[in-house]
Amino acid sequence: MRISRFERRGTGMHFEWQDSPAASWLSRNARKVRRSRSSLRLSNCIHPPEKRNATVIRGNMDAESGWEPRRGAFRVPKALAEGGGDSMSVEENLRVIEAAQKALNDRDLDRFETLHLNSVVQRDPQNPQGIKGPKAIRASLTPFLKAFPDIRLVTETQFGAGDWVTQLGHMRGTNTGPLEMPGGPTIPATNKSVRMPVALIAKLEGGKFAEINLYFDQAGLMTQLGLTPQGPPQRKP
Repeated sequence: MRISRFERRGTGMHFEWQDSPAASWLSRNARKVRRSRSSLRLSNCIHPPEKRNATVIRGNMDAESGWEPRRGAFRVPKALAEGGGDSMSVEENLRVIEAAQKALNDRDLDRFETLHLNSVVQRDPQNPQGIKGPKAIRASLTPFLKAFPDIRLVTETQFGAGDWVTQLGHMRGTNTGPLEMPGGPTIPATNKSVRMPVALIAKLEGGKFAEINLYFDQAGLMTQLGLTPQGPPQRKP
């Protein structure tokens, strides 16, 4: 979350912020914001009531270099502005992965990208060494989306604990585009429909993905497409 502006209006206070799960919570609990000398203390505003470690936002004296404050404007600390910082609730984290799934299903890849920290790492069967950064993760999805233009993610169950969430579901779609194999040839469209189980285990920080572990049945996908190499014919008894 990033609060982009703050103004004193009479005896009240006026905030402007960018949309995020944390900002939504702040909007619902704005009356709890109280002023304390040279700083503003958000007492249980960004986080649910059970989290008693209030977040302190300093005033202009702590503004980042190169930023020109106006009329009492201030910024949230950098870690929180980038999606890091204190933990969100499990419910809020589950809403983030639901938003990511919706963005993929809607092909809103710009929105999908914004739900990841710049330092995010994703590991999957094709990339066990890890893909680093939102743009690289987006680029890794592009060939698959071209091969399966109608692919959709379906959630069957999801749960979480602390900063970690798990989502179990499946992908379904039809291979109507060329399939680019990592380090291999491009396979022409098979026009076959597939249904592939998918599991996601992810860590979130401040409402954004920090670590992603993605699991899917790659061999099963190739079998459904009719691309599994045939073994030698068996001898008849």
